Amino acid sequence: MFYADLHVHSKFSRATSRDCDLEHLALWAAVTVAVHSLFALGIYLIARGLFEPVQPLGMHFVVVPLSMATGVLPIQMGPFELVLNELYASIPLPNAPPGHDHILPGQGFVVALGYRIATVLIAAVGVCYYLGSRQEVAEVMHEAEAAQP
Repeated sequence: MFYADLHVHSKFSRATSRDCDLEHLALWAAVTVAVHSLFALGIYLIARGLFEPVQPLGMHFVVVPLSMATGVLPIQMGPFELVLNELYASIPLPNAPPGHDHILPGQGFVVALGYRIATVLIAAVGVCYYLGSRQEVAEVMHEAEAAQP
């Protein structure tokens, strides 16, 4: 058993931000909810593009955060993929005929792999953009250095 000391320091404490007040905490909580909602929507759209039928969007707001919470485990086997696959296969589909009320095992894993591929493609676009703009940044830095007396 272990004990956790979860608390928030006031903005007058030494090692905390001056923005540690109720308005800023509420703002960052809203930003967090928005980001997680977009993440669940992204997984839903990937699943929708790969398979029919899929879990409804409302169910993704439950399944996806639970799957992502396992990503903090120091396991090398991909806990996000494993949990998403298990939750997809174990939760019945609404309005499905008897005998076809569950998503097939492995479809959640394919959706998770689709998400991983999408993130790699986005990272590749970022690398290309970085490599393309590197020369321009170097020129601007050289001009700035030359302009200084």
